Amino acid sequence: MITIYFVIELVMFAFILITYRYGSMAEHRLFKVCCILWSLVFGLRGRDVGNDTPGYADFIEDIYGFYGSVSVPNEGLEEGFVYIIRFLTFFTSSYTLIFSLFAALLFIAINKIYIKNGTSPLWGMLILMLIGTNWNIMMVAFRQSIAMIFMLFALLLMDKLYGIEINSLIRLKRFWIAMLLVIISMTIHRTMIIIYPILAILFFFRIGKRLAYLMIIGSFILSFMLSDLIAVGIDFFLVNLEGASESEGMEALAERYQNDYGANRMSLVGQLIWAVPGLLAVYYYDYNNNDAENTVDEYNRDDNLPEDTPVVIDVESRETLNKQTNYFYLNCLIVSVCIYLIFQQSSMVTRINLIFIILGFSSIIPEKARYSLPLFYFYILYTLMLFIRAYIGATIWFENDTSIPYKFFWE
Repeated sequence: MITIYFVIELVMFAFILITYRYGSMAEHRLFKVCCILWSLVFGLRGRDVGNDTPGYADFIEDIYGFYGSVSVPNEGLEEGFVYIIRFLTFFTSSYTLIFSLFAALLFIAINKIYIKNGTSPLWGMLILMLIGTNWNIMMVAFRQSIAMIFMLFALLLMDKLYGIEINSLIRLKRFWIAMLLVIISMTIHRTMIIIYPILAILFFFRIGKRLAYLMIIGSFILSFMLSDLIAVGIDFFLVNLEGASESEGMEALAERYQNDYGANRMSLVGQLIWAVPGLLAVYYYDYNNNDAENTVDEYNRDDNLPEDTPVVIDVESRETLNKQTNYFYLNCLIVSVCIYLIFQQSSMVTRINLIFIILGFSSIIPEKARYSLPLFYFYILYTLMLFIRAYIGATIWFENDTSIPYKFFWE
């Protein structure tokens, strides 16, 4: 079955083949075009596209539904989300406009992160969309996507602050804006409370090559042994953390997500599709030339300036920062692969893992693939395999999921 999602993915693949000869600038321009296309599909979807969409559309239009309504939200629904939607409904009660707003913000943030940190942003995002139902989670899990938007913009702000001394850092507006975005995101989706400590560890702790191999191979082996009982227990815990009320029914909420995002044991091929690119990304990453310290020693400071003037990182320190952030996104890739392999049957963990997947897949294509023809052809064949699996998946799509077939809001 050819879906609108599949068409955009084909367009992205064509852009990859076109830009291979023309360099990164052409790829960046076409990547922005693809971000616009995805944001339009996400924002202009009909109210029946995706299992959660009707509930959120009713909520925005103040019709009491699965999540309650904007005036009478369900008990346990995050207050940050409620207040944001209430604020927006002062201007419009159109779920299409509100969906479109957040879809645009999501892909603006993804565009900035992938272009800044990815060796091949277009290809990384294509694999992100093909390898699983990530596009489905990004589109349908509305509260999580909003929280993710705040997190991504906070990350973009903090990206430029690494290495500044604490007493200077707290004087910068950029720092406090980033902290505010972090706090807001935790009030929109409670799972962000779990995610931020992990992100902090991944930023300040470099996963070495040997450890990365051990993590991915170990996760690959464990993926054959994880019991259904563990997955059910994790899902139950995370549904409780999300604050599902009794009126929603925790079992109903877990059942709603399980066929969309997890609860299906992968085949050996499916596991290899996740493990192999993770191992290759680690193998081709140049740890020696990107060896970075976790501290920044030198700053540009004019001796005539007052003592309390905030410092500015110099060129050398900026290079150190870039190396550190490169490690961070590679770390996210390693962790996302491990989480998916081990917890493939846990629908809720699969949803949480989306954040690490989005950040990590910006680094999934090694830089060497841009000038090594054999490696380029390998990733072409790998991508074609993902296309075949995505096409087959669309033809046997879950009966209880309404993301396929896609309809625009006017249809």
